[in-house]
Amino acid sequence: MRAISRQLFCYPPSDALADPSAVFDPVPDVAEVLPTRANGGLSADRRTLRIRLRPDVCWDSREPRSIVAQDFIRGLERIAEPVTPGDIRDYFMQTIVGMRAYCDAYAQAFARTAPSQPELSAFRAQHRISGLDAQDDRTLVIDLVEPANDMLHLLALGYAAALPQEVGDAPVGSAEFRRRYVSSGPYRMTEADMEADGDGAKGQATVLTPNPVWRQDSDPIRSQTVGAIHAAAGADGSEAMRDAIAHGQVDAAWPFGIVSWDGSELPDDAFPETYPGYTLNPYVVINMLSPNADAAMRKRKVRQALAYAIDKAALGELFSTLHGVAVEPLHSVLPPSSLGHRSFNPYPTPHSRGDRVLAGQCLKQAGYPNGLTLKAAVRDIDLHQTVMDIISGNLAACGIEIERQTYTQRQYYGELLLNPDRAAAGDWDIAVAGWTPDWFGNNGRAVFRQLFRTDRRKGTMNFGCYSNPTVDELIDRALGAEDLSTASDFWHAANRLVMADLPVVPILAFACQCCAARTGANGWLTWDSAPGAGP
Repeated sequence: MRAISRQLFCYPPSDALADPSAVFDPVPDVAEVLPTRANGGLSADRRTLRIRLRPDVCWDSREPRSIVAQDFIRGLERIAEPVTPGDIRDYFMQTIVGMRAYCDAYAQAFARTAPSQPELSAFRAQHRISGLDAQDDRTLVIDLVEPANDMLHLLALGYAAALPQEVGDAPVGSAEFRRRYVSSGPYRMTEADMEADGDGAKGQATVLTPNPVWRQDSDPIRSQTVGAIHAAAGADGSEAMRDAIAHGQVDAAWPFGIVSWDGSELPDDAFPETYPGYTLNPYVVINMLSPNADAAMRKRKVRQALAYAIDKAALGELFSTLHGVAVEPLHSVLPPSSLGHRSFNPYPTPHSRGDRVLAGQCLKQAGYPNGLTLKAAVRDIDLHQTVMDIISGNLAACGIEIERQTYTQRQYYGELLLNPDRAAAGDWDIAVAGWTPDWFGNNGRAVFRQLFRTDRRKGTMNFGCYSNPTVDELIDRALGAEDLSTASDFWHAANRLVMADLPVVPILAFACQCCAARTGANGWLTWDSAPGAGP
């Protein structure tokens, strides 16, 4: 994406990620400058962005032409297609005037039939997003529902890239889309067939070659320093992949996802030198609507029993099998790379090993002196079953028996957790999920608003249907805050309140093993308490 596409704003390239302000704040890409009140790019009420485009960014079309404001509108319109993941659409529906009405009309138009691409194209030709306006080729105006201090982060997502008119109605990501696509970045796509060896499967490789239209002086973000880029999605086994990485033959997009059960090591230089804890993974979701066991999950003392019972250190040892990963026991729902994260631990246990005696006391105070039985949803994948083995053993030690119900990955999210009706019916009491924000830094919208704001719509990411009006208000105030210091305070206040209510039990945050190796034998990181601080 970065090699072939341009956005209004983007993140500066860096392999030193310890300074969030240097790498997590978007900078101009096709936009000439960051919009401010002083330069006329931000209105006095902070509800309108007026973005001027660079005049020297071109598409690699048959007759090269400049990227214009309408190309960005075209890209945002494609986000609204019903085939696009709903959580991505939701970010823009929350922020851009008319985007929700546009998406709702789109969904309603094709509620009963699967739309063809020509039908989707016809819809776009007859409708518009009222909050987007190309005043001229070089001026894009975006009207916001409310002031949004993270709007540049949304516009820096790959989904908000400019889209050339050549793609027409070709389905995004299809072979036809790839064939029609023209580049605006330093490289352009060609395609080559690839037959994987051994146990691999036949797949497709993309070869990126230099784009002759691209110029370095028109691009403050990218460079054209290699002769070609070969990108292949393969089905090679983990052994072959580890060997290829170790010998410098390939670069894995996420090298710490390569699991070694035999203890073999990858070289330290296969990973970034610094990497902040970025993810809430795993965490235990609690069904706040469940009627089971006399509505046990609605009782705070029962939820506290879960928080005290779980051995986070044992789960950390399990996940440390991932190469290049260190794990930090996480005691709040904001991961360390998020604005507003500050170290506090409302449910401390010795060395994060859990305290089953204290957990049992909480159960008695909740009215369950003889324990209780809960339904636990778990995926039919070995790693997730092992995670539940550890958790269920912890809970059994304090009087909570687990009735395990196994689902496929598709069933787990698509049919169970994303459906509030299943929660209200008591089909599950607890489940283990993971959450990776879509961007770092000022990302409370991607963590808090998605996971903890009141939302009982089908498809909600607030799986347990938690609701607290004060948390909702804090989220809105954080998103609309004029300065990030104030926003950080609101996020921290929301974080503390959620942890008091305990609709989830956070367990781990991931970080890079290379920096963890310098912190102590247990491989865990300690985090600065300052907002947004790195490891």
